[in-house]
Amino acid sequence: MRTVPTETAAVELHTRFVPVLERAAALNKVVDLQDLLERYSFDNICKVAFNFDPGCLAGDGTFGSEFMKAFEEAAMLSFGRFMYILPGLYKIKKLLNVGSESKLQKSIATVHKFADDIIQSRITESTKEPKEDLLSRFMNISEYSPEFLRDIVTSFILAGRDSTSSALTWFFWILSSHPEVKLKILEELKTLRLSKSDQNSYEFDDLRQMHYLHAAISEAMRLFPPVPVDTKACLKPDV
Repeated sequence: MRTVPTETAAVELHTRFVPVLERAAALNKVVDLQDLLERYSFDNICKVAFNFDPGCLAGDGTFGSEFMKAFEEAAMLSFGRFMYILPGLYKIKKLLNVGSESKLQKSIATVHKFADDIIQSRITESTKEPKEDLLSRFMNISEYSPEFLRDIVTSFILAGRDSTSSALTWFFWILSSHPEVKLKILEELKTLRLSKSDQNSYEFDDLRQMHYLHAAISEAMRLFPPVPVDTKACLKPDV
């Protein structure tokens, strides 16, 4: 598994994402865009951060899909703890290992196994040739324990998958009801393409010139924040 720069990884996944939409359009088929974007952003963050391709967007994607299901379930069950009428009820259920807490522990075990497998494969590969992805750089710091590295993997996936897919889903949903905005975005892309010597593709640096698209995405995130609730609590009193 070779190291792939961020731009190259994004292009590789883009060439999988667009054909899915083209095939759906050709067959006049309805697609679940949120599910598609979740799989796309999951593959993206894994490829960019860990140089690992779970293949959820293309191929069988069995391993990655199992993780995604467990990850989603763990996130929802964890959030559900805040909804209890009795705040400490989940602690009793966790102690007895029943109900939602039993499901949560199984989901967490699946998430941890997925992260541990990525780390283990990277340890094996690092003996052959050095890697430059984000996970490899964390692994080069000797004081980081395997458990800490596992948390790093989980945090990257949580930040890269949920927030990105949520933001893009809301963006396309809003765009579908504002055709005038869509036309302005297409016009900006057309103008930018005509100014390039290679008019068949966009490059990473071209993003800096997509000002209207940037503004439209920012406005969508203002209206529908991808992370609307971010609760934190102290482990112990502090001054």
